Amino acid sequence: RERAAHLQDQANKERQLIKLLTELPDPTPTDITAVVERQVAVAREKYPIAQIETSVPEDVTVNAIAEIGDAFFELLENAIRHNDTEPPVVHVDVAQDDQDRVHLTIADNGPGIPDRERSMLLSDHEVTQLNHGMGLGLIFSNWVIRMSEGSVVIEDNDPRGSLITVSFPASVGGQNLDG
Repeated sequence: RERAAHLQDQANKERQLIKLLTELPDPTPTDITAVVERQVAVAREKYPIAQIETSVPEDVTVNAIAEIGDAFFELLENAIRHNDTEPPVVHVDVAQDDQDRVHLTIADNGPGIPDRERSMLLSDHEVTQLNHGMGLGLIFSNWVIRMSEGSVVIEDNDPRGSLITVSFPASVGGQNLDG
């Protein structure tokens, strides 16, 4: 049953990714604070053992496509599911810098993201039977972030774990500040 559920989940992610890449949605002003709060609530319900701490200001808006919530959840869930500590601890932070960039950071205390998985999140190379990650979640997140005018940086967390920072241009009044 677990294997069948995993295969069904992978098939759903594949369909979602194909739809995303064929429809090419346009970014719209999105309250990233509300997106993060919704997805953290879902993660807390799905993974009650995990300690998820947040530092999220009110009303931070970025230009993003509608799937940004799903992409953020993939990153958050990855930080919880692949964590080998008891309990898994994840910190989510949203901050806007003085250059009108919004940074969404997910820090965990797990084993870190293997280099192979990092390359799936940070690149746009072809996925094949020999060149793929453990799933499509990171690939999906990468494309959603890119289509939302964002970028991703992955670092090692100190003393242990991963630190993923997704950066977007801030959006005010429906206008992207970068252009």
